Amino acid sequence: MTSRCGARREREQPSSAAVVVTGADGQRRPYREAGHHRELACVFGTVTVERCAWRQKGLPSVHPADRALSSPARRHSHRLRRLAVAEALHGSYDQAKAAIDQRGGKVLGKRQAEHLIIAARDIDAFYRHQIPLPATADTLLVL
Repeated sequence: MTSRCGARREREQPSSAAVVVTGADGQRRPYREAGHHRELACVFGTVTVERCAWRQKGLPSVHPADRALSSPARRHSHRLRRLAVAEALHGSYDQAKAAIDQRGGKVLGKRQAEHLIIAARDIDAFYRHQIPLPATADTLLVL
């Protein structure tokens, strides 16, 4: 399955001179190049996503559509990651992988499932670390 809607929308944007795209490094990427592809494993199987790359010589390409669509940095979709964790709660890695295979086909190997599930363990610690402590009456609140 190939997704082309986002790539078509990107290609139909105004000329690259009117659009300013910068990378996480703050450097401008002035050149748009269509026809880039990546595979995304999701609960529906593996799909090929077509998108445009914004480029500058000597710098890594930037794909703004990935950011706009909240696409994962790696191959496995957020929903597939959540499903792997949810299934692992009910049994073993093998059972989690079998349940995923039954729903979306063979989109995830056993070792990949293990890595996704192990990585999810850190989520609770991350959010506990990010939650601010309650403020006291002496704390200045600025709006």
